[in-house]
Amino acid sequence: MKSIFNTDAYQQVLDRLGKLSNDSPRLWGKMDVAQMLAHCNKPIEYYLGRIQLKPSGNFLIRLFKPLLYNDLSFGKGAPTAKEFIIADKRIFNDERERLIQNLKEIIQRGENYNWPPHVTFGKMTGEQYGRSIYKHLDHHLKQFNS
Repeated sequence: MKSIFNTDAYQQVLDRLGKLSNDSPRLWGKMDVAQMLAHCNKPIEYYLGRIQLKPSGNFLIRLFKPLLYNDLSFGKGAPTAKEFIIADKRIFNDERERLIQNLKEIIQRGENYNWPPHVTFGKMTGEQYGRSIYKHLDHHLKQFNS
């Protein structure tokens, strides 16, 4: 499984982000490309401590924790936490640059950083975070054929 902490995977994500444009068509879903980038920024900003989220009280959902970082792709139309739904207009270049900067900071902190508990799944290792970040970005880059 690829991880954002893997140099090749990180570079691939940056290259794929570079191929996006303001008018990249979506293959599924409701978000336009700028909204997708803003959506991808949200969990990363939580991991970096820039935004606060209330922990989920549903402990049964933790049974699905491995789905977050396993080798299987997220399904099209997979549910989105309400905190991560982006419905307002966003500026493509601003959101892409913000995502690139956020990813640089994730990489600088590294896999061994003391990452905060996931709001839904609780304690996760840096390896699990690296895989889940890559998996989420890969899913949405595929959404826009990148």
